[in-house]
Amino acid sequence: MYIQFFIAVSLSFSCVSQNIPFECVKTSWPLMGAYQIDTYNESGKTLEMIRVNGKGDTTQWWKYEINSEGYEIRNYSIINSTQFDLTHILDTAGRVIASISTIGNRSDTIAMPLVNYNEFGDPESHFLYDGTYAYIYDSLDQKIKETFIIDEGDTVDVTIYKYDSSGNQLGWTSFENDTLVLSQESTIDSKGNTVKNIKKNGNGDLVSTEHREYTEDGNISRSHGINYYGGEAENWEMILEKVSCSD
Repeated sequence: MYIQFFIAVSLSFSCVSQNIPFECVKTSWPLMGAYQIDTYNESGKTLEMIRVNGKGDTTQWWKYEINSEGYEIRNYSIINSTQFDLTHILDTAGRVIASISTIGNRSDTIAMPLVNYNEFGDPESHFLYDGTYAYIYDSLDQKIKETFIIDEGDTVDVTIYKYDSSGNQLGWTSFENDTLVLSQESTIDSKGNTVKNIKKNGNGDLVSTEHREYTEDGNISRSHGINYYGGEAENWEMILEKVSCSD
């Protein structure tokens, strides 16, 4: 196990290109005055995340290290007041089998149960609960039903998905023990972009609304809506834009 870990760390330094910034995206929350900047490599893996609150204080600053095969092997905080370091031990398939957590002078090795995925990329089990997933796909390989079955054999969670003729997801309904608990309906524009999401609870009451705006190349530029969690309406807004990684 530890041999694989040292190999992974060694490879991360033999292929520096995996850790070179390629694109930086700034996410702003205007109603809170806060923002976050995420840095990605050319493969789209996160290399750094910085979050600043409405007072201008840096509340989170995380860095991520990627090995030569494109797998994350380490993430750590560089803010002195919240120093945290997590180094991953990988198997030959690049999956995390354990992590070494270091906080201050204390280090702990945390074993991570492996989650296998089927050919469609959906998990076959849930490592936090004792049970397995079962799926039904249509002729276009679109997931139309997801069922979670606990080890005792009882079906506890079921989610049904629906799509339009172009394969865009129009929404889903989620049930717990045969009782409807949550649903979402989506509106799709002529380009296939999701422009609106409406989420309701099992009683049909609004849980949240979301409206999305896109750039010409199909990236989300703005998202806003209302959350009704706790019975009170709360407006929110999020703006995304590409920024220079050299700033």
